Amino acid sequence: MRVKCKQWKGMAILFVFILVVASFFHKNVYADSTRQKAGTVVIDVERFTIGQGFYREPEQIAFYEGETVKDLLERWIGTENLIMKADYYVEGIKGADLGRNSVKVPDYISSTAIQGPTTEQAKDFGNGEDDDLKEFDYSSQSGWMYAVNNVLPGNIPINGYILKDGDVIRIQFSLTYGTDLSGFNYGTNVALCNVSNKDEALKEIGRINSSVYKRELLENETISEKYGRLSTMVQDAVIPQETLDQTLCELKELADPWLAGKVTEQIDKLNDNVDLTQLKEVEQIKDSFERLGDAQQYVPDDMKEKLEKAIKKIQLLKDQEAADKVTSQINELGKVKIDLSKENQVKEVRAAYERLTTKQKEYVTEATLKILTNAEQTIKNLKVAQPSAPVVVAPSIKAGMTVKSSSGKETVKVLSAAKRTVEYVKPSKKTYKSVTVPSTVKISGKTYKVSRISSGAFKGMTKLQKVTIGSNVEKIGSKAFYKCKKLKKITILSKKLSKSKVGSKAFYGTKKKAVVKVPKSKYKAYKKFLSKKGNKTIKVTK
Repeated sequence: MRVKCKQWKGMAILFVFILVVASFFHKNVYADSTRQKAGTVVIDVERFTIGQGFYREPEQIAFYEGETVKDLLERWIGTENLIMKADYYVEGIKGADLGRNSVKVPDYISSTAIQGPTTEQAKDFGNGEDDDLKEFDYSSQSGWMYAVNNVLPGNIPINGYILKDGDVIRIQFSLTYGTDLSGFNYGTNVALCNVSNKDEALKEIGRINSSVYKRELLENETISEKYGRLSTMVQDAVIPQETLDQTLCELKELADPWLAGKVTEQIDKLNDNVDLTQLKEVEQIKDSFERLGDAQQYVPDDMKEKLEKAIKKIQLLKDQEAADKVTSQINELGKVKIDLSKENQVKEVRAAYERLTTKQKEYVTEATLKILTNAEQTIKNLKVAQPSAPVVVAPSIKAGMTVKSSSGKETVKVLSAAKRTVEYVKPSKKTYKSVTVPSTVKISGKTYKVSRISSGAFKGMTKLQKVTIGSNVEKIGSKAFYKCKKLKKITILSKKLSKSKVGSKAFYGTKKKAVVKVPKSKYKAYKKFLSKKGNKTIKVTK
């Protein structure tokens, strides 16, 4: 829905959301040269219900084919700043709470209709004494929700909604199961108050925030005042729609021609015959032009035509450059004698050719491609003529043997050949930052359960940050993770551990307040003893 300035129409409030709290529903973000942009969306993170404004102001962000709301959120905010219980469930956002002294609940939430908490009630309820904003902070009915284009996407979790060009994504903190966000009573859809539609206003704010000309634009005092007023208005859920739309139109009437004028200036400065030295310049102008949206009407037709020609020329040169690179690789094959030692080189050249687009392949001549196909045929003929390698008989596996697993990632000790159980002795490298103690390993083609972790298995691995412990592990030896000083995240999948089966000082010297995620069913039991195994500051979660 677009707001038409000077033409006011009734605008249905179709605000919708997906509750990503488990009790109610049982991946530089701006450019990636290796992926094809599928479009742009506007996204923000809002804390309006507790009076803390935006956590992240609206921005216009590129997305890629097949990405979901969760994918975009992870790229934009960072996975390290999201507190997730499952792929579909945002439990909280780290550092998103300004503190209880900053809490101010809008009056409409505390009204008889909504029956939400007052400011004092929210403060008294508290937030868990940290700066993370999570479910059940300030209210027993609180949590993070998301809306897309003010239209209910159905029972689609945050990792299930596939982004579409032009979407407006709002990540919002609610105090009352979303009633304070939508104005509708949760579960009955009875309207309790009139919440205005903010999407078009957020699009405009996001467009300006993402413009390379933002600072210069806001040096205009009149535009800056309109921008600031609109940014404040969108934080008021029950502001009259007509008032909001009027301010939006006033801002657009000033900002649209101004931004279009800046883009026009940039196009006008382009050389008539661009080359690849101007690649970044053309791409930046193209991006700015696309972000204009409705304001493209203020760019003269001759300037639009000039930009279109520049874009086509740059793409042509990029295609030729990519094809020339592969052509050079193929020609190198024609200069050497092809034998089996060149097999990987031939495969790499073929892979490079297949990565070219259909258009780019047109620049690789048939004669050049023939060199590659001849090299492939030579390799094929040589392999047929090569005698078969002798069969290597695997040694007999016996209890007590220390061997490397078939993956080569770890050394294990055979506990029982009959029961096919092994003990994890050590990883293959002491420099790993992330290690998984697997549930099973393969040795000589057979599968063995990993039931133990040796004492000192990871001792002194100073670069280790993350560990996952498999579901079959029954025992962790003493000092298993001794002085792994950067180890901050441990995921335990096993439900078979007990206080007596986790050795003393197993986690001694790991990072302060390291997080240990455990199976939900074992949370209470594991919480009692894990912090007594060398790191008293360990935080056990489920």
